[in-house]
Amino acid sequence: MFFSLIVLILASFLPTAGGDDAVPPPRWAALPEDPAWDPEPWDGPTPSFDFWFPVGEELTYNIYWKFLHVAQTRITTAWVRWPDGRPVLRIRYLTRSNRVISTIYPVDDRHDSFIDPKTFLPLRFIKDQQEGRHRRHDITDFDHAAGRARWRRLVGNQKDYELPIEPTLRDIPSLAYWIRREGIPRGTNLTMQVMADDKIYDLELITASETMRCAAADFDAIPCIPITPRAQFEGLFVWKGPATLYISEGAPCLVIRLEVSIPVVGRIRAVLTEIGGPDQQFWRRLWTLTNKGLAFSSVCGIVLKRKFIREPL
Repeated sequence: MFFSLIVLILASFLPTAGGDDAVPPPRWAALPEDPAWDPEPWDGPTPSFDFWFPVGEELTYNIYWKFLHVAQTRITTAWVRWPDGRPVLRIRYLTRSNRVISTIYPVDDRHDSFIDPKTFLPLRFIKDQQEGRHRRHDITDFDHAAGRARWRRLVGNQKDYELPIEPTLRDIPSLAYWIRREGIPRGTNLTMQVMADDKIYDLELITASETMRCAAADFDAIPCIPITPRAQFEGLFVWKGPATLYISEGAPCLVIRLEVSIPVVGRIRAVLTEIGGPDQQFWRRLWTLTNKGLAFSSVCGIVLKRKFIREPL
């Protein structure tokens, strides 16, 4: 069983380095080759970058197969210390199956994107997956100034090669947060590129003209835009089949819910269930707190704490 949180991109522009002399070494040459390397937490003064989201934010999604709760994804942001001593933003996706499902099909996935805070372009992306008997450990390093990326597969049939990239290409987590800067307008089609694994994919996003009201986490009636992706690719989790995302309208442009149909496996849903971290008053000002939560038990005795409602505005 595989799960997916599809993410989106708006284009940005980054000046490339000039010069006609000797070609400098790629940026990843200064990074440790040890695949287990993980940057230390930032212990200096709080970086002064003015992001459109609070660093320290935590988003939790419950993942359901039909009506069964099977896994949970937690997305966090934090500052870490890069080898050259500067602060770098880390976006981390952690997905784990629950206790019942783990006895049948254990899922333990980690995806880290390390982002240059000045350009909001990725420096390194780490994909460390354990899904049943399927094991993946890949590392992608980016050098946007040189227009190159290096992709390495560290488990199984090991590979190591470079490929050309555009100056504004992003990985999946950095794209998801970049789009939150502006939001997604209704009734528009967006075409973009995204790097997933060792390939660069074209992705078309078709947004609906109507707005739905969705309940998620502790909030009721969140205005959401249904979005249909017209591309199939391997991302944070593998999926093949039609999907619909429900994105909150305007900034902060959060994925509130995802529905995807996977051949043989069936219908998978990911629902936002918790927003944590700093500035909780921001969300309370933005959306209405719910007062009609629903709790009921599934056939496996798993409690679902919140009902998702869809209602046209």
